[in-house]
Amino acid sequence: MGSCDSLVCLLVPGIFLIYNPTTREHRELPIFSSDGEYEVFYGFGYDSRSNDYKVVEGLVFGKWDVAIFSLKLGSWRRILAEFETESHLLVSHQGVYWNGVLHWCVQDESLKPGSVIMSFDLSEERFHRETPVPEVDEDI
Repeated sequence: MGSCDSLVCLLVPGIFLIYNPTTREHRELPIFSSDGEYEVFYGFGYDSRSNDYKVVEGLVFGKWDVAIFSLKLGSWRRILAEFETESHLLVSHQGVYWNGVLHWCVQDESLKPGSVIMSFDLSEERFHRETPVPEVDEDI
């Protein structure tokens, strides 16, 4: 599912598994949601402000219901992300971590070409909408 600072986060049926390949130690975390009929997305990264690794799990059902697991605290917390415009956002399942922020490619039917990169700041614990994904010439 993702990696950060030599730790690997895997999603296996029913759990998240944080694994350190160097020490061969691991920690099992319960999945927060029930997969059900909603679109689910995930991410794993490091919050330098709180010196903590976090797993983010979200459900999309109009609004984004997001749960954050703090490895330091050993517990889940829930937030509800609301967006300014009412649109249908279809999010890729796996987030990409870079520099304290998780990123997902999101399809937004109200935009052309239709894709944007949505980011989630692990310190602020809030989403930011970024620039649309550039169009790609498929003939190249």
